[in-house]
Amino acid sequence: MQALIKKIFMALLSLSLSFAFIHQALASNGLRSISTGPVSLGMGGTGVAMPQTSNALLINPAGMTDIDSSIDLSFTVAFPSSFMGSSLAPAGNANAVRVEGTEDAVFIPSGSSVLKIKDTKLSIGTGAIPSAGFQVEFPNSRFSSAVTGDLYDRSGKYGNIKIPVGFAYKVLDNLSVGASLDINYAFFNTDSAT
Repeated sequence: MQALIKKIFMALLSLSLSFAFIHQALASNGLRSISTGPVSLGMGGTGVAMPQTSNALLINPAGMTDIDSSIDLSFTVAFPSSFMGSSLAPAGNANAVRVEGTEDAVFIPSGSSVLKIKDTKLSIGTGAIPSAGFQVEFPNSRFSSAVTGDLYDRSGKYGNIKIPVGFAYKVLDNLSVGASLDINYAFFNTDSAT
């Protein structure tokens, strides 16, 4: 019975891997951050139960009492690469059937800080942390250049920045409580013709 289950598992694994190589997953060069700060990001987003840097402010405010006063600065660099496929429908643009994007590299800074209030069990923190976004930009419009003049319907940008402000208090040696107000600022920009 175990041999049969093993064969079925291997067949399903082989099938799923073959689909992964046959079909492409296409996206709009999106970024969705799994955490913040170089230590947590370098470990795949870990650090919720035992924060090691001021990213505790965002992922577990109560953990701010377990770290020293600190300021953490980091950045992400993204190199978008996209292509657009437009149809040759009556309003379609023949120059946009398959065209590569012209996006520039993106530099995304991030920072957070925690301050332990001297001679108290209180810690406070704040930061500005980009958490999501995307950018696409093409030299041609999807729609006929007779309609748009290739000046519209070529680009889109989205971004979300979290601005947490929080505190933590160490009730006992092994118990802290904390809270964070998570202010979000988002923007969306497009030159859509519709």
